[in-house]
Amino acid sequence: MVLGTAQIGQEYGIHNLSGKPSEETAYQILDYAWCHGVRTLDTAGAYGDAENLIGKYQETTGHFFHIGTKLIADTADGMVKELEKSCGRLRCSRIWLCYLHRFGACKEKGVLQELERWKAGGKVQNIGISVYEPEELEYIVQNLYDSVDAVQVPFHLLDHVRWLKGGLLQRAKEKGIQIFARSVYLQGLFLQSADSETARRLLAGEALSELGRAAGECGMDIRQLAVSFVFWQPEIDEFLLGCETLGQLAQNLALEKEAGRQRLPDGVLQQVWDISKKVNDIVIDPRTWDGRR
Repeated sequence: MVLGTAQIGQEYGIHNLSGKPSEETAYQILDYAWCHGVRTLDTAGAYGDAENLIGKYQETTGHFFHIGTKLIADTADGMVKELEKSCGRLRCSRIWLCYLHRFGACKEKGVLQELERWKAGGKVQNIGISVYEPEELEYIVQNLYDSVDAVQVPFHLLDHVRWLKGGLLQRAKEKGIQIFARSVYLQGLFLQSADSETARRLLAGEALSELGRAAGECGMDIRQLAVSFVFWQPEIDEFLLGCETLGQLAQNLALEKEAGRQRLPDGVLQQVWDISKKVNDIVIDPRTWDGRR
């Protein structure tokens, strides 16, 4: 499991009940993660003060994570400035995985070449791109596989059919591209009750209800179903889970451990497949949610 840090740097997620954690709590979260075997963090300069908190924690404790961070800039010069700022905030001389936060930046002149120069010089170990659409991953697989080491995709109970169609994720892996899954809880939507106002506004009530029944059939709640589903996907190399409290982190680690004990039954997997195929596109795209919440 990769620890997502959006929640420790800012208030994030539609199910966020406690807001941004204090600096003390953020350090406790990072320390608990380290002590329980988590060695990889996902962050970004756009995640409030997450990078700075991580950097201070690492500098103070000597516990240095593998860090994947994301850059918003879409020009080569802007990329250099952002990389230097991220290294400064993280108190490190090298970034383990540097993502382009926007897919379109990979098509801008000199951007990927600049990252490749940083990689050749040892300041970036791996190059990644965060995407939203299968067409974006298809472009990477066909044109950028020599440059891109990892791609981060939204992949979860209600958004997997389009990524698996045509063997897209498998073809990416065959090109040597690692696949990181984000939005395992769909930014907290899976933690909402099916009859909540949020579920109604996002047209998700029916899907949440059906997922709840599918989880119940194998003695799980929807959290465990969500984690177990992604855990056993052979095309997924790593998955991200975030938290805003220590209790949530402990629960996520317990869910990961439980997921490793037994695969989901084929019947439940078929139910999830059927539910996801009929869900409204609004449900799976958080970019459309602001006008509905």
